[in-house]
Amino acid sequence: MHYSWQGSSLIILHNFDEKAHEVILDLKQKQNGQKEKEQKLIDLMVNYESEADEKGKHYITLDAYGYRWFRTGDLSHLLKKS
Repeated sequence: MHYSWQGSSLIILHNFDEKAHEVILDLKQKQNGQKEKEQKLIDLMVNYESEADEKGKHYITLDAYGYRWFRTGDLSHLLKKS
């Protein structure tokens, strides 16, 4: 699942299988009309960050019946609240 709001995204991955699986994510973000690859995914459950490889892909392993929640994007809008 993928949710976007004000330049930030939440990516939720679930594995409903009894075997572990690798997920390959190729995330693209548009800024100023040009596509840019997301370089960093920040895991919201554990202290882990996924960096994209030279092709802009993330390789995420999901354990059996596992899940991962990642944040990506800019959080500067939080600093502008009044």
